[in-house]
Amino acid sequence: MTEAPTTPVETIRKALLGYRVMAWTTGIWLIALCYEMVMKYGFGVEGLSWIAVVHGWVYFVYLLVTVDLAVKVRWPALRTVGTLLAGTIPFLSFVVEHQRSKQVKQDFGV
Repeated sequence: MTEAPTTPVETIRKALLGYRVMAWTTGIWLIALCYEMVMKYGFGVEGLSWIAVVHGWVYFVYLLVTVDLAVKVRWPALRTVGTLLAGTIPFLSFVVEHQRSKQVKQDFGV
């Protein structure tokens, strides 16, 4: 019987760092996007549409690094999807990042 291959701890540490950075970056840009929406629809301020473009690209990178981490630590599909969706609700990416980071550190001794 062969054991399932395991991911080296250093690889998990790097993936976790990328995830943490992108979770915070995504959360900050999502707050900026909310600001843009308030300014646009609440006060008629135009010219802030670039914020949505930046957030979109940042969120895309967040998706990539989150899937990378999820594969390396073998998260179940629902946990992975929930973590991916955390970048779409203001402030939730900060909370989920804390929970997932704590769990990965505990599980893998990172």
